[in-house]
Amino acid sequence: MFKFILENRVAEVEHESYLTPISSEGGFYTSFLFMIGDLPFENAKDYQNYLSMLAAFTDYTNQHIELMREGLRKGKTLPKMLMSPDFFTAIDAQIVAKPDESPLFDPFENMPETIAADQRKQLVESRQSCNRKAYYSII
Repeated sequence: MFKFILENRVAEVEHESYLTPISSEGGFYTSFLFMIGDLPFENAKDYQNYLSMLAAFTDYTNQHIELMREGLRKGKTLPKMLMSPDFFTAIDAQIVAKPDESPLFDPFENMPETIAADQRKQLVESRQSCNRKAYYSII
């Protein structure tokens, strides 16, 4: 199994598949959202770590956009038929009326009581400052 995985990863680099970081099955934009479910949100440090990730998300997105532009320059694009309507459904699900409604900020809805009230307030305020930047980079 390890050999198969390793050979597959080598082939991905050789064929520059990183220049097409999106598909009908997902991509960098969905992997970030799915990752949220795997992160711990048990204490203030967990939330601070997540805020740091949100702050870096714009750069992460811009790097992938630049990779896609390089892919276009090299003629590496996905066939239109592979870009099913599901792709656009996944993107549309991220477009909400207000950034606060984005799933990116769900972890702040039910913060544990073990985090002191003043820390919870500070974390929510910190979230507010990065809301628009992180949200608009995903759409």
